[in-house]
Amino acid sequence: MKLSYKRLGQILELLLNDSANRYVSTSFLAQKCNVSTRTIRSDIQALNKELTIFKVTIKNKRGAGFYLTNVDAETRAKLLKVAKSDLPVTRSEERIAAVEQYLLVNDRVKLSDLVEKFFISDNTFFSYLVTIKKEFSKFNLKVNKSNDVYRVKGSEADKRNFIIAKLINKKSDNYIIDFTEKERTILANVDLDKLKKLIHAFLRHYSYHISDINTKNIILHFALTISRIKLNFHLEASTHANIKKDVLQNLKELFVKIESEFEIKLNQKEKDDLVYHFALNFPQCVIYTNKSNAKESIAKY
Repeated sequence: MKLSYKRLGQILELLLNDSANRYVSTSFLAQKCNVSTRTIRSDIQALNKELTIFKVTIKNKRGAGFYLTNVDAETRAKLLKVAKSDLPVTRSEERIAAVEQYLLVNDRVKLSDLVEKFFISDNTFFSYLVTIKKEFSKFNLKVNKSNDVYRVKGSEADKRNFIIAKLINKKSDNYIIDFTEKERTILANVDLDKLKKLIHAFLRHYSYHISDINTKNIILHFALTISRIKLNFHLEASTHANIKKDVLQNLKELFVKIESEFEIKLNQKEKDDLVYHFALNFPQCVIYTNKSNAKESIAKY
């Protein structure tokens, strides 16, 4: 069984976190889920309907909070599994992610543009901004405001890390199989199918045997690099990788093809970064030292 949307799972997990006698207040749930207390009360009603199959009820004790009834050890285990399942996001989460992406692909964004593009009010955007700032801060990014213009401040490397970590769902069932609709939206200025064929041909030609998920990781890092360059965003710094000379030479030839096929110019920092991510996903190409582990060797140049 799966719940209707992700926030219901978050609420259920919070109710299950401690003992069955623990009360969880409306304000606590609202704070954890970044929504209003009114929304939480509506979610509880929806959650109660969906939990009838387990013969479990969420009740509210005045002055204390919500609690679960009829939960034994076996039922608790089942409910935790349901709570942590890969659920669809709520509409607000989808919009927040879309706003984050919009801020990252535009150097300066007017409030009026955001309101018009996402069909939201000023107040709704300001409520989204609280969540966006929290999520950005984990990646050393900040949203600066000057008059009514917003701009994301931080290194290009941190912005790309945010996109890969937060906006692309590697847990999706379709992550390995094909490009998801969200990936195609985020990387809309890149012909992903052409890039996929090019990378696969490169790996086959040199008999680089890499798992499906690592191959997808490599493709996405190349795609993100191409996309950001096309948007005129460039890395200010990069991480080096100490890899075998023949593999490095083969990658240099791949870079030439990438530049030609996608009409971009890779600077040395972009190339170093792509080599680094290739090495992370194909550690067999790394030159190891006696005193280094795999990750240390990758970063050592």
